[in-house]
Amino acid sequence: MMLVSRSHFSSPTLSRTLKRHRERVALPVVNAVHVAPSQECQWTGRDEVEELAEHHPKRRRAEETLPQHGSPYSCYVRPSYRPYWFDDGDLILVVVDHIFKLKGAMLSCSDIFGDMFTLAQPAGEECFEGCPVLHLADKPQDWMLLLQWIDDSDQFWREDKITYESIAGSLRISTKYEIPELRKVAVHHIHRIWPRSLLEIGELAFSPHRSDAISLARQSDLPEILPAIFYSLAVEHQQEDPIPVLLENLSDQRRLVAGIVHLREFYQRTMDSISHLRMCTSCSRCVASLWSKALERAGNWLLFALWELCYSDDLNAERMRSVCIECCDLHFDFVFSRMHRLIDLIPMYFELVTIS
Repeated sequence: MMLVSRSHFSSPTLSRTLKRHRERVALPVVNAVHVAPSQECQWTGRDEVEELAEHHPKRRRAEETLPQHGSPYSCYVRPSYRPYWFDDGDLILVVVDHIFKLKGAMLSCSDIFGDMFTLAQPAGEECFEGCPVLHLADKPQDWMLLLQWIDDSDQFWREDKITYESIAGSLRISTKYEIPELRKVAVHHIHRIWPRSLLEIGELAFSPHRSDAISLARQSDLPEILPAIFYSLAVEHQQEDPIPVLLENLSDQRRLVAGIVHLREFYQRTMDSISHLRMCTSCSRCVASLWSKALERAGNWLLFALWELCYSDDLNAERMRSVCIECCDLHFDFVFSRMHRLIDLIPMYFELVTIS
């Protein structure tokens, strides 16, 4: 919740003036804040904190007493319920414009904080409410996710509710502060969206968060998800000319464009090669019909079309009955080799093989 000092505006005359002003403009008035000239006050809403509190109504306590005028943290978002604020906490975390009061033992899951707590507190360190203050340049939402996970890890990872934002925040903070248990589960969930194996790509891979996920992969040391991200972007925009600017990073945009050009060439070479397979005339017509159906279903997603041509009983059963055994084997070998060749080439097409 946003707590502000109101003592400066307690004059009855000023109150009546404000009341008349509200009646004239008929608009809601936001509580004013008195800030010392040297202070910098950033306003934020309570939405994210209150939204999280709604899921834990039993934890919510009475609102905190307003801080005394002149408190250095009077303008900060200060939650009044667990797991973000403990009256008996022994550590204050200031994360951008949010402030948390925690028990240091809660953070023992982090190798970084575990090592820090073993060191003696330097003399003259900043304190607030009798606790040492630690300033962190992280996203407040990431810390809220970490504290939620510490409070109830089983409920936190319910797959029907987990969002990309929750996975990304968990990955950022677990990587930075070396929290292996949280990172392990977050990595599992990011692999559900962008799997290591390109054959396991599904509809989740076409997420609107792919540009952010490219940065996340590098920040969180997850280069294995980059081929799936870049390939899914290429599939969506392979037929567009000119290729739109989809990524803010110019190097990544160049990689994407180069990859799309290579995929177009691979597609054309594959189509040309089919016509040169030495099959019976009648078998060639059946195979051509089979490819037409597969490409109709897959669109620009050639890897998916190749997989279906290899393994989809629904696609193959009826048409391949009319193909002789020799031609059937020849066709399967061709499709299988093209599929695995494409899997091998995709990281190189997008120049990802040298990215650490």
